[in-house]
Amino acid sequence: MKKTLSFYLEHRDWLCGVADKFSFTPLGEAVNPLPIEEIGSVEWTIIKETFVSVSLIDPAIQIKFWMHLPENVRDKILRYSQLTVPFSGGRLQDRYLIAYTIETLTNKYFGFLFESMLSESKAGLYVFIQTDITDEELNPAKFLQEYLKKMKNLSLDRLKGDKKSRFAKLLAIFNR
Repeated sequence: MKKTLSFYLEHRDWLCGVADKFSFTPLGEAVNPLPIEEIGSVEWTIIKETFVSVSLIDPAIQIKFWMHLPENVRDKILRYSQLTVPFSGGRLQDRYLIAYTIETLTNKYFGFLFESMLSESKAGLYVFIQTDITDEELNPAKFLQEYLKKMKNLSLDRLKGDKKSRFAKLLAIFNR
């Protein structure tokens, strides 16, 4: 099962979604038949004229990136996650947090893949978010490292503050 949606952020069109199998994600499709365990352990690989670079990221960057996404996108991803692999409370545990680039002969992409597992059944849940790299001059791996650095430098408190509802912002103006 795979559910996707598109959104616009930072002057880019993004594709994101949730899948119950690694092979249903954009990264999984690019590296098929390699499993996530093998991809998560390499820095780069070439598969069928596709160059893939992989970088494991720390949970702080995952959280900042998650908070950077529009609230309606986060809500849809959570709904899709519940539909794909129903879970509650802390039963879901992160296993792989990956940032990646994919380069084919005609296209360049960078994205994120977050794999979580249900602790009881070890059922996998894969959240992916990916966008094109359109600048022909730019090296995708360097672009990804710059983007990760940008995410790392974001203030989590500021991100939480930026995500206030419109109503709360309006109310704050009138409460002055």
